[in-house]
Amino acid sequence: MSDAAARRHQGQSIRTASQFVPKISEIETLGTSTEQRGHDFAKFLKSIHHYALTTFRNSKDISKAIVEFKDPLAALKNTALSLSEIRKKNSLDPTPPVEDETETDKFIREADNADRRDEVKLLYGIQLKSLAERETDLNQNLTILWATIMGQCTPALQEEVHGDPDYLSKSSTFDSVWLLQSLQKITAGVNKTTNKYHSAFKATKKFYSTQQTSNEGIDEFYNRFDNAKDLVGLFNADIVDLSSLLAAEKIQDPQATKETTMQKYLAVALVMNANKSKYEALWNKLENDLLVGQDSYPKTIGDATHLLTNWKASTAPTPRPNPATSNTDRRPSTPGVTFLGAEWAALVPIPANDNFLALAGFDSTRPTFAPSRKPPHNISAEIECAKCKKKGHYATACPFIVPGVQLFQFVRPSVQLNQTQARIILTPGSIIVDSGSTFNCFRERNLVSNIHSCDPFSTLSNGGGMTYTKKGTLDVFK
Repeated sequence: MSDAAARRHQGQSIRTASQFVPKISEIETLGTSTEQRGHDFAKFLKSIHHYALTTFRNSKDISKAIVEFKDPLAALKNTALSLSEIRKKNSLDPTPPVEDETETDKFIREADNADRRDEVKLLYGIQLKSLAERETDLNQNLTILWATIMGQCTPALQEEVHGDPDYLSKSSTFDSVWLLQSLQKITAGVNKTTNKYHSAFKATKKFYSTQQTSNEGIDEFYNRFDNAKDLVGLFNADIVDLSSLLAAEKIQDPQATKETTMQKYLAVALVMNANKSKYEALWNKLENDLLVGQDSYPKTIGDATHLLTNWKASTAPTPRPNPATSNTDRRPSTPGVTFLGAEWAALVPIPANDNFLALAGFDSTRPTFAPSRKPPHNISAEIECAKCKKKGHYATACPFIVPGVQLFQFVRPSVQLNQTQARIILTPGSIIVDSGSTFNCFRERNLVSNIHSCDPFSTLSNGGGMTYTKKGTLDVFK
């Protein structure tokens, strides 16, 4: 085909794509890599997964085919439990005989064991019936899924699929896993005439160039990132050779595996491919932490997405207008005063078993304390919330939704005032008593007796913050 003919053919494809009307409007469409459409395989996969979950019967079984590209029929059969597994799961193991068992006790035990065997058989039969129904629904769903996927593909993309040597055999069994994998390759610019090494190179290059855009959320970015990773695997390639990294990991942790090592690599890759304008401060912090011997890089993909989602970068000080050139603000400037953005986390239900790991500001060294929903998330054993009754934060900054409990709270301003002290306020021997305070602090040790160590706790005020490590008894007024 000449260059002119190729351009005409591509132009026809573009016009056809622009005129294409999908079968189902709420599902994303797909086109070939040459068609100028806003198609995205990750978005398509997410939308068709949502459609299947909300439309298909027993849709959970077909989810593995869409999300994990795994044979759902094989996965369904693997869920079947044997008679012994059912006995163990439901605590229906027969009761063994005991020493000096009487005839009456033996009769009762054997009758009970007979009831247990009958119950196990009943549960096994119920399971077989349920699996048979789910298998019937799954076969029907795979047929519907195949037709639904093809209905969202442009004619040019359908032609590419039809031209695959395996199409006839795969279409006869409605192998939707094969269809999704083929579409992922084709939309990435790979077809049956492409060199496999070139395809692997392009897929690997795409993975390392998958970066978060300025208006893209973490979920959407991660879906593209994960899709790019899976594409590399489709060409039997690896995004990185883990042999040396795994060997180094095993020196420090003999339990380290290829999977845990890959998780660490992917976690760092996800963070470093995040949007620069949003996360450059985070990158700098991670590097600076290494300088003081602290490795703060995430260890799993879950840790990485949690870090990116909850990272709040400090904003720069707000400059004041120049009084000489502006009449909008004639207030005198105050040295040592800065305004910092105050980001409040959303309220969440109290987690089961008091597991506060997912809360922003969680301190792993004090896992039983719940941080406040406002940075810097000061955690203190001396503070018990009047709202949720958990230690670590005040009620005004409680991160939890507590049904039936409502406290009056002041609406805090969106700025925090930090002042630099210009002169000494407290002279030796002075005491400031705050009758509404959780605790009182003292400058002179000789005013307090019975001084002993306590769990460290921090406070924050307009004048700054301080960490306390000792407490004692005030007896100056005795």
